[in-house]
Amino acid sequence: MNKNKKFAGFTLIELLITIAIIGILSTISIASFHGYSEKARLAKAQHFAASSQKTLFLQALRDGVNNFTFRITYDGNSIDESGDVTYIHDISGQGNDFFPSSPQWGNKGKDAHPSTDIPMPLGSGYSLDLTNSVRGFQSLSVNTNNKPLETGTFSSWFKYDKLPSTYKYLFYVYKSGGNSVIIGAKDDGTLRFATGSSGGHAITTEPGTIKEGIWHHVLAAYDGSKMKLWVDGNFIGEEIANVHNIWGPGTMILGGTNFTGKLDNSDFYPVVFEDF
Repeated sequence: MNKNKKFAGFTLIELLITIAIIGILSTISIASFHGYSEKARLAKAQHFAASSQKTLFLQALRDGVNNFTFRITYDGNSIDESGDVTYIHDISGQGNDFFPSSPQWGNKGKDAHPSTDIPMPLGSGYSLDLTNSVRGFQSLSVNTNNKPLETGTFSSWFKYDKLPSTYKYLFYVYKSGGNSVIIGAKDDGTLRFATGSSGGHAITTEPGTIKEGIWHHVLAAYDGSKMKLWVDGNFIGEEIANVHNIWGPGTMILGGTNFTGKLDNSDFYPVVFEDF
């Protein structure tokens, strides 16, 4: 008896069905991986933001240097009947509430609006929406009252609705003669922390780090000689600067001209993050 059997192979239809199934499974796997990666990124950023804020607050209390410490959220008390933000509420416990009243930055925040879009369940449940400006100015400012600030740390959640072709600052410090600190991103997905408008000393992330339409967290610190930068809980790098009093005296600006996006839980402490 002939036990040999002839193998006829796969038909074209069977091959097409197999390829289609593999394609569908691959698409599902890639989407699941991307979803998992985004959840992991956000969880790491949330953990770092919470732990670093606690560390900074305790450092400021310990060192007794809280005159210009602020932690801002946007609550119902800071929103007028027209829906505009009229003042910034400091929840650090230091009572550094301030009015965004500089004329060049809008009439008491008339270019700033509240949003329930938030990066994490913290604070009042609002973020600061600087997307729809009537006059093209989208900033809120706090004056450091001519006090020298040699060291400091800025921390904030931010979301760019659209990344610009050139750096648009989510935070900067304006001093007589120009900007002394700038933090912002552009459309190649890089974020830059620099001293001076020309960015003479700067730390820049890899391209693609910052993406449109999603929340990111930034922490930028300077101890009087060295800059350090963290994004989404990841240490980006450090740079020797040796520039004095970059944080002040001057005016701290939240959301620079033409910044399109949202800010939430923004902090400044005149101490250096202890991970330095």
